[in-house]
Amino acid sequence: MEASKLLWAATYWVIERNHEKEKMKKEMERKEEEIKKLGEKVREDEKEKERKEEEIKKLGEKVRENEKEKERKEEEIKKLGEKLIEDEKEKERMKETLVGLGEEKREAIRQLFAASLRASAIIGDSMVQAGLPENSWLRGYFWSTTFVTVMLV
Repeated sequence: MEASKLLWAATYWVIERNHEKEKMKKEMERKEEEIKKLGEKVREDEKEKERKEEEIKKLGEKVRENEKEKERKEEEIKKLGEKLIEDEKEKERMKETLVGLGEEKREAIRQLFAASLRASAIIGDSMVQAGLPENSWLRGYFWSTTFVTVMLV
C-alpha cells in the first residue's frame, strides 16, 4: 500500500506539475505576445519620432526661408524709403523750377505787353498823323488784336 500511495503521490505531483507547466507555458506565450506588441509599439514610436524630426527639419528650413524673405522685404522697404525721399526732393526742385518758370513767364508777358503797348502807341500816333480819327474801326481792330495776341501768349 505504501507503494501505491507513493505512486499515487508521484502521479498527483506529475499532474500538478503538468498543470503548472501548462500555466507557465500560457504565461510565457502571453508575455511573448506582450513583448511582440511592445516591440511593434517601439518601432511605431521610432517611426513617429523620425517623422517628427523630419517635420521639425522642414519647419526649421521654412523659418530660415521666412527670415531671408523678411530681410529681403526690409531691404526693399529701406530702398523704397530712400527712393521716396529722393522723389520728394526732386518734387521740391521741380516745384521751385515751375515757380521760377511761372515768374519768368509773367515777366515775359509784362514785357511783351509793354512792348505791344509802345508799338500800339507808335502805330496809333502814326494813324493820327495819317489823319485817321480816334473812333476809326481800323484803330479799334488793331487794339483788340493786340490785346488777344498778348492774352494768348
